[in-house]
Amino acid sequence: MNMNSASVLHDINKILEIVELADEATSLSSDEDSVSEDIEHPKRSDFVETIDLMNDKVFKSHMRINRSTADFLITKFSQSASRVSCSNVGSPKCCIYIYVLYISNTVTFRQLENLFGVTKSSAWQIVPSVSAWLTTISHEYIQWPQVQGVVRNCRKFYEKGQIPNVIGAIGCAHIVIKAPAFGKQLYIDKKQNYSLTLQAVVDADKKFLDVYCGEPGS
Repeated sequence: MNMNSASVLHDINKILEIVELADEATSLSSDEDSVSEDIEHPKRSDFVETIDLMNDKVFKSHMRINRSTADFLITKFSQSASRVSCSNVGSPKCCIYIYVLYISNTVTFRQLENLFGVTKSSAWQIVPSVSAWLTTISHEYIQWPQVQGVVRNCRKFYEKGQIPNVIGAIGCAHIVIKAPAFGKQLYIDKKQNYSLTLQAVVDADKKFLDVYCGEPGS
């Protein structure tokens, strides 16, 4: 192993120590989580470059998506007017990396501040901005199949399960949330959690055809 490789691995290990703290935070109470937010770590300014130096396996392990998907999102976001809202706090690549790390690892805003060398308020601005942008383009990629797509899906599902005339596989889940200020009893699900319901349909290749979310957990 050459010196450059050893240096990169050392940086990654230090970074992963911080990310592991975020993973542990998911089991803490809200009060304990507030305390963890106040833990100081050395601020970095080269984390984007460090992520770029990860091999594809390490990248997917910690970002939870393929590098090609991240590269696609970066290119798409850099061409979008939505990036203007983030332009004062980071590059398109930085914004996408912050967003992906946040949603895939439950990293706190304080930890994003330390990892990327941005302010906590900047990280807070980036996450909803990128999320809103993804919502605006979702219809380009999540589409209900038309004539040829229906035929193709039915054929593939039949080949896999010998069940005819299946267009998609449907599934539901509850997303746990904090109790809302009003009407919180409506959000109590069968497990006595406050939640929102999520419904999704995928085709035979596990590509999303339809996603609906937002109904109260009850």
